[in-house]
Amino acid sequence: MKGLWLVLLVGCASDPSAPPPTLPPPPAPLPVPTAMPTPSGCTAVTLTAVDAGQVASQTVPTAIDTQGVALCLHLDASALQRAHFMAGTPSQSGTSSSFESALLDASGQLIVDGWDVSFGGTDPTTYSNLEWSPPAGQATDVKLIVWTRAGSEPTTLKVALFDPLE
Repeated sequence: MKGLWLVLLVGCASDPSAPPPTLPPPPAPLPVPTAMPTPSGCTAVTLTAVDAGQVASQTVPTAIDTQGVALCLHLDASALQRAHFMAGTPSQSGTSSSFESALLDASGQLIVDGWDVSFGGTDPTTYSNLEWSPPAGQATDVKLIVWTRAGSEPTTLKVALFDPLE
């Protein structure tokens, strides 16, 4: 008798005429990054952080296209106990930067890809950003590559080496 009640209760609990639950739509796919170019030539830039309270920075004016530009960076963090490197472009209107970037080690292996940073809801601005913590207490050679998603654009690249906690 108990089994019969269980069958009746389960049968009453399911309603085959009820519409199936709706699932939320899948998220939009992320934009596929363009392939990293291999620019010819390399502009040499040395950043030497002399003490923990000082930011070693340089602004490099350049014209960038889909073939990209390369900065061969000598990051001298020998005077630092902690080190942080940043590279970026100026802000542009919209929610996507025109630029992509990547940082490679001395052997050409990818260390980190850059990303877009956006501010504002009504009139957003976006810049391309790349950050990495190089080894402190030593000098490191790396290559920064920056390229456009399409076309050619004059811009400035800002690079900086500093102690992140100062």
